[in-house]
Amino acid sequence: MNRRWLVLVVLAAASAVPSFADGTPPASPPAPVSPTHDPDAAKFMHNLQDTIEKQTDADALASIKQLVAYWKDPAVKDSTKAPMPGLVAWYARRKIPAVATAGIAGLADIGKGEGSKNLVIVLGDLLDRDPPTPQMTAAVFAALKRVADTDGTVVKTLLKLFNYKDDAIVAKAADTLGGYKDAKVELRKDLFEELMKTFEGLASESHTANGKGTTANKSAINKWGVVGGSVLGAMGALAHQSFADMPAARKWINEHHRDPDAWK
Repeated sequence: MNRRWLVLVVLAAASAVPSFADGTPPASPPAPVSPTHDPDAAKFMHNLQDTIEKQTDADALASIKQLVAYWKDPAVKDSTKAPMPGLVAWYARRKIPAVATAGIAGLADIGKGEGSKNLVIVLGDLLDRDPPTPQMTAAVFAALKRVADTDGTVVKTLLKLFNYKDDAIVAKAADTLGGYKDAKVELRKDLFEELMKTFEGLASESHTANGKGTTANKSAINKWGVVGGSVLGAMGALAHQSFADMPAARKWINEHHRDPDAWK
C-alpha cells in the first residue's frame, strides 16, 4: 500500500513539471509598471488655478500640505513640479498668520534650492511691508536657519542684512548663520570672520562706552544689547565653541585660525 502511494505521488509531481518538448520556454510574466502620481498631481495643479484665491483657510492649509507632498514624490514629473514652490511661496506671503506660517514651513520642507530661494523672496516681501510682521519675519529666518542652504545668493542675502536699519532684523540674520554649523569648514570660517569683521568694533565700543553718556555711546550699547547674543551664539555654533564675549572669540580665532583640527 505504501509503495503504491509513493508511485502515485512521484507520477503526480512529474506531471506538474512544465514540458519544453516543443523547445518554447514559457512566457515571462509582464514587468511591473512603477506607479505614477503625475496625473493626480497635474489634475490637482489644474484645479488649484481656479480655486486658489477663493479658498478657506482650511483649504489653503490642505493645499500647502499636498503641494509639498507632490514635490517630494519621485513619481511626479519635474515639469509638473516646477510651479509648486512658487505656489507655496504665494501662500507664505498671505497676511493670514496660520496660512503664511504653513507656507513658510512648506518652503523649508521643500528645502535647499527652490525652497530657500523662495524663502529669500518671501523675506524681501515681508521687509518691504510697513511695518514688517515680526511673527512672519521670525518664521522665515527660522526656516532659512533650518535649511542652511550654502547657495551664494542665500548667504549673501543674510550678510547684507547685517546693515539693515532695524537691529532686530540684524540679530535674526546673525542668528540664522548659526544654522550653518554643519557646513564645510571653509564656509564656517568665512561666516565666522564676517561676523567678527562686522560686529567686533561695535562690541568693543559698547564695552568701553558703558557708563559714558554720549548719544553715540548709548547707540552702541543699545545695538550690541540687541544683536550681541545672536552674534556670539552664531559664532559659537560655527566654531563648535562657546564664547562669553567678543574678546573670547577673538582670542580663540587668533590661536586656532590655522589649526584645521580646531574646526572639526
